[in-house]
Amino acid sequence: MIDLNPYLEKYNNDIKLDSTRENTLRTSRNAIDDTIVKHFDNNNKKKPTFRGQGSFSMKTTINPKDTNDEYDIDYGVYLSSQDVIPEGKENDNSAWVKPETVHTWIYKAVENQTSQKPENKNKCIRVKYAPGENAYSYHIDLPIYIELDGKYFLAVKNDNEWVESDPRAIVDWFTEEVKEKGEDYRVIVRFLKSWSKLQSWNCQKPTGLMLTILAANEFSKQDEGIYDLSLLETVQNIVENLDGQLKKEKYELYNPIATSENLFEDYSKAALMELKEKLQNFCDNLDNAMEASTEDDAFRLLRKCFKDIKEIEVDTSESVSSYARTSAPAIIGNDGRSA
Repeated sequence: MIDLNPYLEKYNNDIKLDSTRENTLRTSRNAIDDTIVKHFDNNNKKKPTFRGQGSFSMKTTINPKDTNDEYDIDYGVYLSSQDVIPEGKENDNSAWVKPETVHTWIYKAVENQTSQKPENKNKCIRVKYAPGENAYSYHIDLPIYIELDGKYFLAVKNDNEWVESDPRAIVDWFTEEVKEKGEDYRVIVRFLKSWSKLQSWNCQKPTGLMLTILAANEFSKQDEGIYDLSLLETVQNIVENLDGQLKKEKYELYNPIATSENLFEDYSKAALMELKEKLQNFCDNLDNAMEASTEDDAFRLLRKCFKDIKEIEVDTSESVSSYARTSAPAIIGNDGRSA
């Protein structure tokens, strides 16, 4: 049995957002802070606050695969309720300043932040950055929130509504999952996100949040650093889950925070089937790589899982895995947490 962990350890280091890009995002993010605060001050509005969210805060952001693949950060802008909610109208959100209007506030603030005009999207303002020295573009998404009585509301432009949403909670949830399951869970999420980026999807590409929740629900814990077996059994568990879903009339994957939000609600049978079949193919190749008789065969099969994984020099005298495969995978978190 070939030990694939030296390859996977190197691959994890290769795909996670490198320090140069991480620092670039932080520098640009801080500059946006200053720009928005100055704009609001000049327009007699209260100073907003800011908080990172999404994969950047979870440390699962993946390096871009090519020059057409942007990397990004989600950076929440939290407006003062005094600028949005008229006195005495806390319970009447029809009287609040409209999301369309606050989108315009932020758009105007960052309109000249870069050489490219921002995008006024449905749930955020996107600030776009042209390729730098590393030849990759990136963007910063600015969703806009207010806080009222401990609840957070997102400005949704197209519906012109304030929708209750606290993205910070999903980061807190993920942090607790890592504490419970171990750092390898974060690594498995990176592997799945990288794999997904490398696929050609005919139907619907799974979101990073979907893969993060699926991995949490079906995670197979091993000794720390035994990535190959943990990855294989986690994906096998996900495939089994999806196989069961396909036998139902309603497909279900619930947000662990906004528990009424079904992330599979708009998934067609064809889309779920494609996801299951691609993951099954991944399992088959990874399983065969682990059972290969030579390093060359193992690496060739591993390249079918991750076509951008790099070959490394392996001490063949220690390449046979010292752990044993079990007939029943050890599963953590498969307790209906997402149901």
